[in-house]
Amino acid sequence: MSLVNEVCGATPEGYIKANLSGNDFIFKNDPNFKQINLYDFFGNGATVNSFTECAYYVEGGWYPFKTTIFDLAMQAFNPLLVILSFYLIYKFKPYRRIRLSSWFTAFKKVKYHKKLNISAIVLFLTIQSFFVFDYVKNKAIRIPVFIDEYISLTSNVQFFKNLDYTAGEFLGGSYSIYLTSGPLSAIGSVIGWNATNKIIVARISNYYWILFLQLFFILILKYQHK
Repeated sequence: MSLVNEVCGATPEGYIKANLSGNDFIFKNDPNFKQINLYDFFGNGATVNSFTECAYYVEGGWYPFKTTIFDLAMQAFNPLLVILSFYLIYKFKPYRRIRLSSWFTAFKKVKYHKKLNISAIVLFLTIQSFFVFDYVKNKAIRIPVFIDEYISLTSNVQFFKNLDYTAGEFLGGSYSIYLTSGPLSAIGSVIGWNATNKIIVARISNYYWILFLQLFFILILKYQHK
């Protein structure tokens, strides 16, 4: 019970271990128990609402900050990317085409090999997107609610609804000194929140909004320097 007590807290009086007899078993919520988010190796999450429910999941291998298959995949992604880069250099030998003295100028002149398999790139990006989404989703679930997030989300929702950039009078009202980011940075979270009223969706949608902004500005810089 040491691990159970470490995750779930002290064992309450009269505790009876759960004995699930079927798939329709329902745990009773304990209003005095602080909710805990638990995860298994495959990234599945569960919010437990009683010591009995918490103990059942912990004994089944679920933990608050368990390393999931998606965490391992993300850790392996960068080494694989390095290996792939060296393989492409060895396979297509772009350095043999470099004849200019300036490496910077030569780098811009290097062209991709015609035999590079486009379908392999599409497959790679698809797999990458799958793991990235699950990684972002699990991180969004695990992050506890914090005051800076409340200030940012509330002020930006109010801005786009009422043109009033405020998170409440208790934080100083409109354009408070506690508001440290502008409306452009939170459009994704505003869309996610207004569509679902779920903080997890707001976090995920804002990640993809920031990703879109970065790609957009990269394209602008690219075409400006042509």
